[in-house]
Amino acid sequence: MQNTIIVAPFLGHFAGQNYIGGAAIAQQGRLVSMAGDEPTLLMAEDPQAPLIQLGVTDVSYYIPLADVPSGLQTHARKAKEPEAEKKILVDWGANKLEDASEIGRQLLHAAQDNPRWLALAPGIAGQPTPLQTLLDGGAAGTFLYPALSGRLPCDDQVLTLTAVINRAKRPVLIHTSPGPAPLRLESPLLWDEFLQKLDDIPVVMVHSGALSPFWDEVIMLALRYPQVLLETSLVSLDLLQRTLNTLGPSRLVFGSGGAESHFLDEWQKLESLKPLLSATEWAELAGQRAKGLFFDSLGTHTSNKLSIVRRQPG
Repeated sequence: MQNTIIVAPFLGHFAGQNYIGGAAIAQQGRLVSMAGDEPTLLMAEDPQAPLIQLGVTDVSYYIPLADVPSGLQTHARKAKEPEAEKKILVDWGANKLEDASEIGRQLLHAAQDNPRWLALAPGIAGQPTPLQTLLDGGAAGTFLYPALSGRLPCDDQVLTLTAVINRAKRPVLIHTSPGPAPLRLESPLLWDEFLQKLDDIPVVMVHSGALSPFWDEVIMLALRYPQVLLETSLVSLDLLQRTLNTLGPSRLVFGSGGAESHFLDEWQKLESLKPLLSATEWAELAGQRAKGLFFDSLGTHTSNKLSIVRRQPG
């Protein structure tokens, strides 16, 4: 029974439809058997499956609750598109706000409604107390993009957040690719002083710089700080292969950088790396590493249970 999951019947509303699920057994990410005659909508390791990819954690799932900053991309949810089994929720637009507390509460509320999701708290320059409140309220970590509000990462108002982050001991997501802000604010190397002030806190560089020379700067930071991880979205396959050669697979985590439409493109790109990895390395990259950072980490209060779902007859 090692790595075997037995799931009880499930009834609910998902992807715009009502579903009812029978008892099922899944072993090592693959559906073994299921009671009932209706075909399951939940499949493993299949990017064309209509719903959930077992064993996959999306570390950068962007929900645009605040206004979408010009230049950032997101897509409306489409019913029955593939998605990760587990998601880490962020809203980059919140980083433009003077007070992002309400957006933070909305993200936490969204995560509370789905046991497969966790939410991060927006870190706003000069506002350590609201960040502390959201972390105390159950946020699984912090996401940062100070360039959207015209701040440098080495700004004293941004550096004040490091004390809160160190106390919480939860991971940090940092946006590191050319975006809508002036490029002089976007350079990944500007995070050097911020990283020096952090304890041994995992830091995920979202988009990994996306392209040179930003990618080169992210690699420099990763070589200097062993707790820095590189997220795979918007990075070319060539740069991902170079990252494997430079850092090894243990420093990469999967993320879509957006909604379901992004997930499918990013997942198919990631599968191109599968022949280069062992089975264990692939499982870690696809989701187990991020799952360990967020869902299995000390202080996470959410109980995450897998639900096998089927279309309700009629």
